[in-house]
Amino acid sequence: MRYKISLKEIIEIYEMELDDINNYYNKLTGKIVMLSKEDIELAESDKNIEEIDEWKQDIILEAKDFIENPCDYIKLPNRDEFDEYSTMEKFIKNCNNEEFLKLLNSDVQGESAFRQFKSSLYSCGLIDEWYKVRDNEFEKFIIEWCKDKSLDCI
Repeated sequence: MRYKISLKEIIEIYEMELDDINNYYNKLTGKIVMLSKEDIELAESDKNIEEIDEWKQDIILEAKDFIENPCDYIKLPNRDEFDEYSTMEKFIKNCNNEEFLKLLNSDVQGESAFRQFKSSLYSCGLIDEWYKVRDNEFEKFIIEWCKDKSLDCI
């Protein structure tokens, strides 16, 4: 069975991704669920749901469902799964802006690669072009990920 998921929603979640939260697609409800390690631990505890802050109760109920029915959920990709470095290399390879290439001055490598790259983009007024390319590549990545998981992007 194929499931439908919002490409826009996945991209929005990716943009606000937090380190301690995992995002899951619930195949039964079609909703994306954000769960932290703390949410899972609370759901696994013996604490009565009424003892939990009201605003957090729905999250804990979702976490309990996730624990009891893990096959109903698909973990969404996280930030590390998208190879932004390769996208940066592609952008540089396809760039015809001499000023930008001169500023880069050498291969972009090491820990400061993105910092050097972005600094050069800002200096040459290419930052908007970079974000368009990066966003397009990320969208392709998500669409391919969805195909692999038998999800239809809408």
